[in-house]
Formats: sequence, C-alpha cells, structure tokens
Amino acid sequence: MGDTFSAIVRWSEQSPVRHTGSGVIDSLRQITQLPHHMNKRFLGKSGLQVSAIGFGCMGLDYAYSNKLTKQDSIALLRAAFDRGVTFFDTAEMYGPFTNEELVGEAFAHCRDQVVIATKFGIKLIDGKQAQDSRPESIKQSIEGSLKRLKTDYIDLYYQHRV
Repeated sequence: MGDTFSAIVRWSEQSPVRHTGSGVIDSLRQITQLPHHMNKRFLGKSGLQVSAIGFGCMGLDYAYSNKLTKQDSIALLRAAFDRGVTFFDTAEMYGPFTNEELVGEAFAHCRDQVVIATKFGIKLIDGKQAQDSRPESIKQSIEGSLKRLKTDYIDLYYQHRV
C-alpha cells in the first residue's frame, strides 16, 4: 500500500489541476501532512466519536476531472485511516453508487474502527438529478447502501441537500 500511496502523491504533484476544490488532489496533499495520531470529537450529543478531520469521499470517483483508479482510491482511504482519520462521508449519488462500494471495500476489514456517513434523497431521473425522499425510496436507498458499504449498520444516515 505504501508504494501505491507514494505513486498517488507523485501523480498529484504532476497533475495539471491546481485549483482549490480539486478534492482528490487537496485530499492527497492534506493526508501526507497528517500526524499519525488524530484528535477526536463528538458529533453533537449523539455520543458518536469521530476524528477531528473527516474525509469527504465524493472526489474519488465523482464530480472532479482527476479520478483515481479503484485500487488507488482504496489505498488513499486506507492511508487516511492509517493516519488517524476515522470519519468518512459518502453518498449513494456519488458515482452513482460506486463511491459507497469503494468505502465498503476499503474498510470491510476494520468496519468497527471507522464511522461511515452516507446520504440519500438524490436520484438520477432521465439523466438529471432529482430529489426523492419518499419513504419507499429511503427504504430502497438504505438497503442498497448497506450492501454497497458491506456492512449491517450505517453510523450517520442523512438526507442529501435539504
């Protein structure tokens, strides 16, 4: 994994994309600077404890022009975890669906050590994003998310863009 992560960092340094908001590249640069010990925080009054820095997964394979391979995405997620990041945010819409699969595969071996947040409520209908938070859609969404995340629970499940 170290060699793959080093290759990703080298790739990011040579990337023509340099603007703020290029999530993958910003994530790579930030992860290389993280200490191997991470402070923790509680989310509200829920008792859910997470790393002080979370990892928004959208940029791995959705929304930005520089997408990583599946192998490199998983290596990046695991490198963040190895540096103390325990809070990972994804959504069924990212990919769509493939982003949750990346997170699920990356952390199947250590699921009880990470906090996974995912979102529901946005679907692609005729190629356009549409909100759909009907109860039957939520049930279908959570069943799909559980399967893609390779888990039997989701730590934080919330409605996308409301």
